[in-house]
Amino acid sequence: MAASVPTVAHSQDGQEEVDSNVIVVTAQRREQSVLDVPISVAIFDTEMIERQNLDEIGDYFDLTPNVAFVNEGSKLSNNVSIRGISNIGGTQNVVGFYVDEFNVAPVVENATFDQQLVDVARIEVLRGPQSTLFGRNASGGAISITTVKPSADFGGHVSAGYERFNTFRLSGAVNVPLSDTVFARFNGYVEDSAGFLKNEGPSSGTNDHTSYAFRGALRFQPDDRLTVDITGSHQHHEQGFLNSVPTGIQGDTLAALGFPIFTLDAGFFPDNRNTIQTDRNRDIDAETSIFTGRVQYDLDNFSIISVTGYIDHHSTTNGEADQSGLDLWNDESFADLESWSTELRLQSNETTGLNWMLGGVYAEDSSTRFQRRPFSIAFFRDLLGLPAAALPPAGTEITPINDLLTADVTSFGMFGEVSWTSPDSALTVSAGLRWQHDKVATSFFAERNAVFPPFTAVPQSQAGEASFDNFLPRFAANYEIADDINIYATVSRGGKPGGFNLATTTFPNLGLPSTFDSETLWNYEVGVKLASPDNRVRLDASLFLIDWTDIQVSSFFIDPATFASGTVTQNGAEATSKGIEVSLMVEPVDGLVLESSFGYQNSRFGSFPNAIIDSTGTTADASGNRLPLAPELSASVSAQYNHSFSSGSDAFLRLEYVFRDSLFTDNESRVAAPDFVDEYDYVNLRVGFDIGSFEMLAFVENVFDENYVTGYFTPNSITGVLATVNPRRYGISGTFRF
Repeated sequence: MAASVPTVAHSQDGQEEVDSNVIVVTAQRREQSVLDVPISVAIFDTEMIERQNLDEIGDYFDLTPNVAFVNEGSKLSNNVSIRGISNIGGTQNVVGFYVDEFNVAPVVENATFDQQLVDVARIEVLRGPQSTLFGRNASGGAISITTVKPSADFGGHVSAGYERFNTFRLSGAVNVPLSDTVFARFNGYVEDSAGFLKNEGPSSGTNDHTSYAFRGALRFQPDDRLTVDITGSHQHHEQGFLNSVPTGIQGDTLAALGFPIFTLDAGFFPDNRNTIQTDRNRDIDAETSIFTGRVQYDLDNFSIISVTGYIDHHSTTNGEADQSGLDLWNDESFADLESWSTELRLQSNETTGLNWMLGGVYAEDSSTRFQRRPFSIAFFRDLLGLPAAALPPAGTEITPINDLLTADVTSFGMFGEVSWTSPDSALTVSAGLRWQHDKVATSFFAERNAVFPPFTAVPQSQAGEASFDNFLPRFAANYEIADDINIYATVSRGGKPGGFNLATTTFPNLGLPSTFDSETLWNYEVGVKLASPDNRVRLDASLFLIDWTDIQVSSFFIDPATFASGTVTQNGAEATSKGIEVSLMVEPVDGLVLESSFGYQNSRFGSFPNAIIDSTGTTADASGNRLPLAPELSASVSAQYNHSFSSGSDAFLRLEYVFRDSLFTDNESRVAAPDFVDEYDYVNLRVGFDIGSFEMLAFVENVFDENYVTGYFTPNSITGVLATVNPRRYGISGTFRF
């Protein structure tokens, strides 16, 4: 479905290739036909992104086998896995997100990786470790997004759309040549939605949102050797409540404290799909600025390439926290991230014989997270039933959560790869290695009041620093056994650096070390890729086995008596993930394109006898349990019919079916929310036509209005954990190109 589709391919510059039968990717940091790449890769080009309304990561992840995500009610909060590899613990991502080769998600502050997809030439989803060539944060896989670059031709497009829930969208892009050697491209996007939730409490707040994004790019190309690209982008997202409804299922923390469940008049999910009941509003605000510079100078036999980038991200959350009609407690939090990196590499550009790549990278990340949760007098009076004499003094603010967490990472790496291609271009073998050094410094400060008399304030303070080294090799071979029929084999290693256990001082009885080690994995993979001579059949299939060791598993602890809490990380687990991915495209008759993708994975812990399963420190034997975020089955099927009229206009009709198996969200494998997300499926319908420079698209997503959940959020809500719901959506849009 998302692999090897016979649409117009794009080069790294986002311009059309001469041979539309060749799909070009940059999965190995150089332009190659997808058939020649020994990696399992799913590809989405401009046409697919626009026609399939792919706006967020969940849209294209659902179309990619063995890729899973859990959404916690906002585009700012997604947890991702590829082939069962996810962030079970630690402070850095295992799935890398790259925009024009720059890492936009260096740490587990996942609000930065779901970039608005505007003016995108291509998305590549690379399954399996990509650490050798892409570096840190890519041990599970990588998502590489290539934007459309400025060119010498004036042109652009503007789009406007309206969707259900009073949602308006406007986007556009314009390309302007400033001279014979300098070109500029600008794009923008704005969306405003009233949201689908109803609030039956004193508050009128809902899950309304407003988002906007814009990007400006300059290209300087004085000759055919030098290319300089400078890009700046800004994205801003404001949202009220999460896209979620209460379940009435108590979270572990409040259950440990003995808090009751507040009953909603509208009931709980699944009967309640669109109603909340709160006494005040909730506001989420996030903005991300990204600046990048890329310089490429082509010599006769090799190229010099430099990629430098900077991220500045800020987000805040304020307002309702107990998710009830009572005034009990509220949230005040913010997260800041600053990150920059620079990479320099030299790479040859031969088509046969010996090719090589050599490079180095330096990066610094600095993140700060603050959370504060003040409790009201009504909490102690109405919920706990304390008499007036036992209430906190007037004007006293009880804050059982009052935390400041900082993390600083300094990273340095060197990498290289050598490959040899036979004179007939049939066989390519390669070997690569990356050395990665990471220094991690973290600190945690808190002063928390117990929520029971005498409301004692408990200070917490801990800081630490540790360094980690990883060697990440990759070996691959690709062989063309016949024209456009390739087989390949890859062995690669991925790794994620360790860190500092900040809660070991607060909870010395756990007996955990002050630091946790790096986790590593080996991926063994074989595959086949083929295309028929007339390009009416394309197949991409792979088998894989992953051995994952020293897995970082994080757990949250809380002392019900003092409200002291913290997160600790174990290295106590091993796991194996094995499976298959198949993507097939067939065009049986002119205009009719049938696509399907299928993934199966068996991803389970090995020996894990002392897994911590709740916030009170309870342990259990998790050996043999399924890994979190690892659905066994994933599949999608589509049929699209394209028709050209004698008048010169074109039209298409597309039907899509998506299935995602159930998954667990923690290591306990308990078949109950919020630790279990049930299987779901849905159908989408799309239709469009174009007349000259004008295009019209209409769609219905989740045609049969399936009542499914894509994740749970476990705040300290007295109405239970929150289920992320996905109601039917429909809309229409028009695009004018010039």
